[in-house]
Amino acid sequence: MSKNLKKLFAKEKKMGLFDVETYTKFYNKIIHLGKTVKQYIINEINNGETVIGLGASTKGNVLLQFFNINKKILPYISEINPKKIGLRTLGTDIELISDEQAKNINPICKLVLPWYFKKEIIKREKNYLKNWGRLLFPMPYPHVVTREGEFDI
Repeated sequence: MSKNLKKLFAKEKKMGLFDVETYTKFYNKIIHLGKTVKQYIINEINNGETVIGLGASTKGNVLLQFFNINKKILPYISEINPKKIGLRTLGTDIELISDEQAKNINPICKLVLPWYFKKEIIKREKNYLKNWGRLLFPMPYPHVVTREGEFDI
């Protein structure tokens, strides 16, 4: 085994990558994250509010499937790509609608599925936020962005 490979193995061992406990902790963290996000959406629905998704991303679709957030919980996902409008998400069967259709629905909150574009999305959704809208970012930790700031949930 080469010297570099030995260094890499030592680093991985120090990080705990050979310990089952590392992956158990990670799994538990993800499950907690999913429950928190899903419960936030359900609480909004139970309060008579509408929540939709924003951005039909692949990573976001994986999140929806893993946390079992389907069309009964999230009826629509707003999408800017005209080629995707009218399509449905795989596994969760959520309809993709245009931004214009989303404005007509006037949701209190949007679950941001391409959360890794946070800065750009907040900039793009500036008017929505000004009008008391909320952006729910599920990752890297569950939090909501409003016109008043950012809040952990």
